Amino acid sequence: DKNQPFYLNIWLHVAHAKLDASQEQKDNCRKLNANCQCDAHLLATNQTTCDKEIYWSAQLDADYHIGRIYDYLKENGLLDNTLVMFTTDNGAEDRQLYFNSVGTSGPFRGQKRSLYEGGHRVPMILAGLNVQYNAVDNTLISALDWLPTVLSLANIPIPASIVNVIEGQDMSLAFTSSTRTRTRTSSNSNPIIKPSIPRKIKPFLFWQWRFPIGGQCINSSPQLDVRFANFVF
Repeated sequence: DKNQPFYLNIWLHVAHAKLDASQEQKDNCRKLNANCQCDAHLLATNQTTCDKEIYWSAQLDADYHIGRIYDYLKENGLLDNTLVMFTTDNGAEDRQLYFNSVGTSGPFRGQKRSLYEGGHRVPMILAGLNVQYNAVDNTLISALDWLPTVLSLANIPIPASIVNVIEGQDMSLAFTSSTRTRTRTSSNSNPIIKPSIPRKIKPFLFWQWRFPIGGQCINSSPQLDVRFANFVF
């Protein structure tokens, strides 16, 4: 029922290692994306595809299915009252571990599993509800903020039973081009919502990775990482 509120969470596995693009996906990618064209000198005599062709074929297929959801929302008049949020849970995979992983973490050092910024600092793309088109915001948001932020956007108070258990903050103001920074105490950004119990919030973000990192030595990071404002320790 399109007249009822809804929350939809979709995890796309198509771009996750190991990449295994179908022939149909590769054919479609060749038609639509120049990145899918393999340079002849990259192919061995027994190869028919190369790493970037497989990688981009998987990415393009993910993009296609996201487009299906976006088009449905638009065609049914739901887009203006729906917030679409697209992100990932870690940086690009290391090519030394999976040959077809030719993604990049941009200017940041580190890739998946690394606690350097390239391992966990990722973009998020927003569309729909009150989002300014073509705007860029550098607010730092953690996955821990997801629950309180989504609840605030839906005008739902944080349940009293978990209000002092969850560690994230409501960062919804950052989605509407307003200033929002991490604080030591938290009431929700949305003035309509007031938690029933005052919350004590840590103003820093903390990461821990206890397992091997693998891949290139330059991405091998300490096991602990703390970020406070613009400082990383």
